[in-house]
Amino acid sequence: MLSEQTHIVETSYNLNWSENFKKDLHVELGQEISQDQRNLYNRQREYKVPSINRGQILKLTFLNSAIVDKDPSLWVDVQKKGVKLVYRQPLKVIHGESHPNSAVAKTVLGCLIAATQGAYFLKSWKKCKFFILG
Repeated sequence: MLSEQTHIVETSYNLNWSENFKKDLHVELGQEISQDQRNLYNRQREYKVPSINRGQILKLTFLNSAIVDKDPSLWVDVQKKGVKLVYRQPLKVIHGESHPNSAVAKTVLGCLIAATQGAYFLKSWKKCKFFILG
């Protein structure tokens, strides 16, 4: 992983690595990091997420260098009984707006442009018709 950003949206809380993950990466002073630790650090993350309120969003952003042609996977384990987790596939963003919102906006804008061009064409046609026919 080349970079990572993890937080609960609209809060100042950043997610921390789990204790097991920290322990697996720990290197004693004066020792070298092992290849297994290097692989673990470069390819995996494990976080302990605190209790969050309904409607709060966890945002995990990673930049990685893929070794295989598969999409990265996200494994989640909810340890509280009765808690449900919903994954929502992120929507494509076009100029800061989600794809469905931008499609609606562009359709409305296209209709407005077509209407103004149509009105201009009719006005021009009437002027030409009046000029030719008198």
